[in-house]
Amino acid sequence: MKRGKRGKYIWETKDIVFLKMNYKQMTNQELADALGIKMNRCRKKIYELGLQRYRMEYWTKEQVQFLLDNFKELGGVELAEILQENNPKKKGWHKNHINKKMAQLGLKRTPEDYQKIIERNIKNGRHTGAKSWPSRRRNKKWESYNDFAKELGYKNLAEAFFALGRETFKQKYDEANEIGQVA
Repeated sequence: MKRGKRGKYIWETKDIVFLKMNYKQMTNQELADALGIKMNRCRKKIYELGLQRYRMEYWTKEQVQFLLDNFKELGGVELAEILQENNPKKKGWHKNHINKKMAQLGLKRTPEDYQKIIERNIKNGRHTGAKSWPSRRRNKKWESYNDFAKELGYKNLAEAFFALGRETFKQKYDEANEIGQVA
């Protein structure tokens, strides 16, 4: 790559050919390093040349209308499957696409909507009725380790750690939460 009179880079044909031949296999940083230029300059030239690694697939009016008409009755996975069947995308539809579009449109489901979707899916054999992930919020008797330490008869957490040792204390805490009482 050459520099002109005022220090501006002048793209040579061989550099442009290199970009066209390698932009799909190499990252912008790798291309820039190979050409000895900054990544932003490389990115700008790739854009100017119209080279695209992937093409964005935007929602059509019909797809948005389908979402508006059905988001309260159908779950994200089912919406994605129907959209993929009727309007296939190269990378496919996913429930995350549905959730993102719902957020952009300000669409929200009520707890009743979720319940209807789950009941419908159980009826159709798409859902077992069991929670797929264990709840992250266990019903704990103690708000904190400090509360548990006090219930064990210590002034605070530090005193309990000193007397029992950190690992023993945590083990007692976990065991007590499992059975719901102080060990």
